Formats: sequence, structure tokens, C-alpha cells
Amino acid sequence: MPLAIDVSNFTGPIDAARGRALREAGVQRGVVGTQYPGAPYPAGCAHLQLPALIDAGIAVEAYVYLWFAHDAVAQVRDALDVIGPWRDRIGRLWIDVEDESGGLDVVGRVAAVASAVEACGAMPAGIYSAAWYWDAWMGGTSAFSMLPLWAAQYDGRADVEVRPFGGWTRAAMKQYAEDATIGGVERLDLNWYEEAPRPLSEAEFGYAFAALYRGWGGGQLPVSVRWGDAVRGADGEEIHPLLVRGRGI
Repeated sequence: MPLAIDVSNFTGPIDAARGRALREAGVQRGVVGTQYPGAPYPAGCAHLQLPALIDAGIAVEAYVYLWFAHDAVAQVRDALDVIGPWRDRIGRLWIDVEDESGGLDVVGRVAAVASAVEACGAMPAGIYSAAWYWDAWMGGTSAFSMLPLWAAQYDGRADVEVRPFGGWTRAAMKQYAEDATIGGVERLDLNWYEEAPRPLSEAEFGYAFAALYRGWGGGQLPVSVRWGDAVRGADGEEIHPLLVRGRGI
């Protein structure tokens, strides 16, 4: 589970040398904010951050801060336009859900986030938020628990363990510290994420299903198999993921 950073217009431009310095310092993922706000905020500079991180060999994702006072779909489309020149090199667009303005009630905010997710289209989406916000401002909804969670929990611990909320029991990535400096780049947030497991072979899939239907014990298999915690999909139906891990992974 390697180190990631996220950057925004507050971070400022990142040139090629600083991109390499971040990679040499151990940064393996960078999440770039797509905001280009007006005054009094600092100017947007995703176009000066994305290529430096990508060229340095850092895996890149992006996020869009969702302002509830404005059209959610238009904001996502603007974000997709910002990352357009590098879109095939960007792994995911995270919907940043933490705005306390906009005048919407819980139902309106949930609907806006749903519209934003749908607007991502073929681009994989995820949700960024925090337990305190989600419970208070999103009514604790579990409507998005089928999506990966990037959770803000500033406990200083480099892991993906978070307080459960919104139907999530674990984060795909956790933002655990803020305002850090790495490789000469200031105003970075620090994150830890869980690497995707290696793809299973055809034989391992066979073992997994045999274990479920024949009741084989763990010592008889080259993989461990169990049902994951149930979550609810967008249609309200329960989903029971099958968790498979090979020995030594």
C-alpha cells in the first residue's frame, strides 16, 4: 500500500524536476484537482501538474470539487475537459463531496452526486468525503457504497482503516495528513491506498468456486475464499462480493 499525494490550485505548478523529485521520494500516485476558480482563489494549474507527474512515472488520478450551488453535470464535464489531453493516462475521477453551501437538502445533494457520477461516463468514478460530513450533510446514505471511497481522516496513520460510514467499511484510499512538503513541493496532502490484487488465473477461479460449492477447507486450496460484507447497489439490491486471495499476496 504505497504513498499518494493530492494537489490542487493551492499547491501551484509542478515542473518536470519537481515531478521527478516526488517520484524519487517514494510518491507512486498523484491525484490532481481540476478546479480553475476565479478570484480570490489561486489560479488553477492542473495543466502544469498533470504532465509533470505523468512524465515522472507517477500514476495519476484526478478529482473535481463539487459545488452544490452549481450544476453538477457541468462541473464534471468541465473536469473531463481539463484532463482531456491526458485522459488515457488518468485512472479515475474522484467526486469530491464536502461542500456545505448551495442551499440543497439531503435529497438534493444525493441527487446532485448521483448526476455527477453518471456524468463521468466511461471514466471510472469514486467518492471523496469524510465521515463527519457524510453523516451530517448526506444523511448517511449508502447509495454510493458500490464505488471506491477516498476518505479524509486525519489520524496520521498510513493505512486505509477508517471509521465506517455511508455503507463503506474500508477505504480504497485514505487522506491521513495535510499541508506536507515532499521533494520541494509544498501544500500537499498525504494519502495511503490499497493496491489492486493481481489478476486471478483461470485455475484460481476454479478453486474459488469449488471452495464455495464443495465446502473445501482452506488447507486444501491455493487461494483463500470468503463472501465479503453485503453492500447495496444503486437499485437497492444487496451485493455479496466474493473475496479471493492467493497465498503470499
